[in-house]
Amino acid sequence: MVASAVTLADSLQDSKLVVFTLQGRMARYASNLRPQRAPIFAFTPSEEVYRQLALYWGTFPACIDFAAGPDRTISAAEKFLRKNKWATPGDRMVIVSDVRMGRELIDSIQLRVVK
Repeated sequence: MVASAVTLADSLQDSKLVVFTLQGRMARYASNLRPQRAPIFAFTPSEEVYRQLALYWGTFPACIDFAAGPDRTISAAEKFLRKNKWATPGDRMVIVSDVRMGRELIDSIQLRVVK
């Protein structure tokens, strides 16, 4: 799944690969694939994971609280990227995450445009 997200992000102009991770695994997988055009922005609520993410190739880590709903968390990440001038309106975000729904782990890839 991460390979598909990296391929998609690399195929789009002005795209960013946005990874939401609790333990850093998805960001590490993305980093190992060495995206050529899309920078990796890895968001985590953990300070410890944040420090680990700083060591991964091409990864820009950020520590933010994950909201109760995924849309709020994605909005917070988008706001963070715009505030730090890493994204402008019209840029594309390829979002990859693994979200726990009860006992199931649901993997997700989304394509969104920065507002």
